[in-house]
Amino acid sequence: MVNPGFNCIELDSDVEIFDSIDVVVVAAPAQPYSGATLQNIEAFYNRGGNLALFVEPESAASWTVFCRSFRLS
Repeated sequence: MVNPGFNCIELDSDVEIFDSIDVVVVAAPAQPYSGATLQNIEAFYNRGGNLALFVEPESAASWTVFCRSFRLS
């Protein structure tokens, strides 16, 4: 994701997502994330962080538990 005016970084799964990050974009991951990664994303969101989640329909089943925590279906 390259766009003038945006600084994009790839987040390490074991590192807390810092409050200085404006938005976390999860874009069609090829494999399900680990529990630690999902916990970091959820903690960021629960602190008021912005989250954009894009998943392929065929992979949606692996995201069911994660999406339930955000009241998504």
